[in-house]
Amino acid sequence: MQLNQGFTSLRSRYVLAILIFFLCLILGSGAMHLFFLLNGLTIEDSSSLYELLENKEQVNLVRVAFGISHLIGFVLSSIIIGKMLKRSPFETTSSPTSQFDPKVLMQWFLLLLLCYPLAGLLGYWAGKIPLPEWMSAMDESSFQALEGLIKMDSPLQLMANLLIIAIIPGLGEEMLFRGILQAQLQLHVKKMIYVVFLSAFIFAAFHLQFVGFFPKMIIGLVLAATYFYTGNLWYTIGIHILNNSFHVILAYVRPESIDSQSTEMPFESNQQLIVLLTLPLIYWYFNHIKKEKLNGGSA
Repeated sequence: MQLNQGFTSLRSRYVLAILIFFLCLILGSGAMHLFFLLNGLTIEDSSSLYELLENKEQVNLVRVAFGISHLIGFVLSSIIIGKMLKRSPFETTSSPTSQFDPKVLMQWFLLLLLCYPLAGLLGYWAGKIPLPEWMSAMDESSFQALEGLIKMDSPLQLMANLLIIAIIPGLGEEMLFRGILQAQLQLHVKKMIYVVFLSAFIFAAFHLQFVGFFPKMIIGLVLAATYFYTGNLWYTIGIHILNNSFHVILAYVRPESIDSQSTEMPFESNQQLIVLLTLPLIYWYFNHIKKEKLNGGSA
């Protein structure tokens, strides 16, 4: 009887956690629209958002609004859910005395870099799949919004984008998807492969992009594996921030690269073969850093 009551109580807390998260998303969206209204702007549909993004005087307001929305939707929700579940997102899942090591961060980030070509190829293949018009429109809308946001013509805008696109999402999304979601999965699912896959799948699916789903799934797999083996959220936060920062800085240094990040990026047959040949390298390197961690080494 007590076991059944405990399960019911736990299930109720998880349902409440989901409700809190979506409530915070709604509050974040409301705060974003309120911020626009206070600055004399309105967002009625995606086209009006694109118009704001094209206006150099107003794009910074959009950046601030997005930042506010993300802080409420992800950071605030993670803190509240963590309090309710009595487990901070930053609580380690391995040794509570484990120290952050920059070398370990770079080892796992290198794994993500090795996966970049594979992620790009999967996105290219996904882009070749005929989609319903509404799915294509959703993907295109998402890319256009990012394209408008990521255009920069000054160091100040670069710093703003690093904060809004790299740092805040890197912090908030990792607090939620790894610090809350994956930590709870690891309490109930013992097999690493299931935990990592579920965490990565939910992370990728939440972004609501079909073509972008597969590249984000690859990123999610690396982040989930990093968290599983290190037990320290700061590693996944660091990797997430480095990953997003890489693309922001690339867009600043080479503005023409923005178009190359779309679903139209070509892969010649020989390039596809080379990418597939990197799979053994990825597998070997993953096992290498995993064994170092399990053997008590620096990784």
